[in-house]
Amino acid sequence: MAVTRLKAPYRTFTLKWTAPTTGSPVIIRVQVRSGTTILARSKPQLIRFVSPSPTAPSGAVVVEPAGPSSTAPAPVPPASTPAPSRPGPPLSATLPSITGAAQHEAALTASPGTWTGTQPMAFAYRWQRCNSAGASCSTISGAQQSTYTVVSADVNATLRVAVTASNSAGASTATSAATAVVTRRPSNTALPRISGTARDGQRLTASAGSWTGTPQPTFGYAWQRCNSDGGACAAIAGETSTTYAVRPADIGKRLRVSVTATNSAGTATATSNPTSIVSPIPPQDGSVVALWHMDETVGSTMFDSAGGHHGTLHSGVQLGQPGFAGLAYRLSGPAHVSVPNSPALQAGSSDITITMRIKTTGVPSSGDWELIRNGIYETPGGEHKMELYPSGQASCGFNGSSGYSELTTGPRLDDGVWHTVQCVKTSSSIQVVVDGQVFSRSASIGSIFNTDPITIGTRPDGGGEPFQGLIDEASIRIG
Repeated sequence: MAVTRLKAPYRTFTLKWTAPTTGSPVIIRVQVRSGTTILARSKPQLIRFVSPSPTAPSGAVVVEPAGPSSTAPAPVPPASTPAPSRPGPPLSATLPSITGAAQHEAALTASPGTWTGTQPMAFAYRWQRCNSAGASCSTISGAQQSTYTVVSADVNATLRVAVTASNSAGASTATSAATAVVTRRPSNTALPRISGTARDGQRLTASAGSWTGTPQPTFGYAWQRCNSDGGACAAIAGETSTTYAVRPADIGKRLRVSVTATNSAGTATATSNPTSIVSPIPPQDGSVVALWHMDETVGSTMFDSAGGHHGTLHSGVQLGQPGFAGLAYRLSGPAHVSVPNSPALQAGSSDITITMRIKTTGVPSSGDWELIRNGIYETPGGEHKMELYPSGQASCGFNGSSGYSELTTGPRLDDGVWHTVQCVKTSSSIQVVVDGQVFSRSASIGSIFNTDPITIGTRPDGGGEPFQGLIDEASIRIG
């Protein structure tokens, strides 16, 4: 290394240096003003010229190993202590929320949500009652805990909770979304009731009683048969309507009805008081000349338990169906039963009562459905018949030596429950009796006495429409 010195105030240094890795010469020329420090970089060494230097004479040259960078490192500032951070006030990151069912007497729990800000942080709660749309909210007096029990005043309203978070830097409030509209499960305030006469062949009607509940509950019914003391009650299969047709199996028993109220908040059940003891049908003039229970499960014979007037089943009568009392027949299409004629089945000039229990959910589209008849209008000696009309009402018709009369009246019978229908001819009137309710018309029929068979279901000449439904407990009383 060679150094050439010039006159003050500048000095010029010329450095000739051979790189040890490549063997190539490197020449550096540096002008240095007195009292300054000049850094010069050449590959792969850093050359520092210091003037003046406390350890070297003016103009001395010091050689140091080069760093990895091609430029001089920046000066490192002196270390300093960061300024302390200021406290942050609460800020809601996620809204408060409410868990629990929005129902009367239910317990609700509020979560404060999540918050940013300086810890520690405290939370205060204020429950609010709002309208059904979650608006027009007002604070509920005394409701300042994280839990709240729903009260009567909240029914049909919605609820919110306002949460106030506070720390050393301040306070902030956030409010939850509204709950669903508050409901109330049904509660009975007056027991169900049964109206009507507790007697075989009569129809009883149930009322639900009085209930509270929001939304308005709907009601289901279940009739029960109890012992003579009103205890040991058991549900009567299939009897879930508001009405019930009293039957022979009920004689000597008591009846009651259980009502279940249901809404979106829950269910509750209440049961009526028992009826009086069910009595049999009062004795009637005359005698039963035929009684077909229709309890058969096999075969093609319909047996008469009163007079031996057995019938023959035709065209697919279905046996063993759940009946009004015991089992029943189901008729559809051309299905029918034919009973041979007998003088014992002819009323002549006497009174006659034809009885049948029926259950259906349909009505004829036109004309009528045949239930039971003896003869047709053109039959010598007259006819009697029971039919169901498109109006859903029963119809009774009689044609005798003095004239013809027909009466169509009473309630609809296509409600899917059992009904007791009777057609009655007296010396001065005809009657349609439905579940014990009598509808009458003055009429002079005279004598009916023919030789045609008795037909249940489709009429023998193919007229009318075949009955679609269940039949049970048919009978004929004369006198």
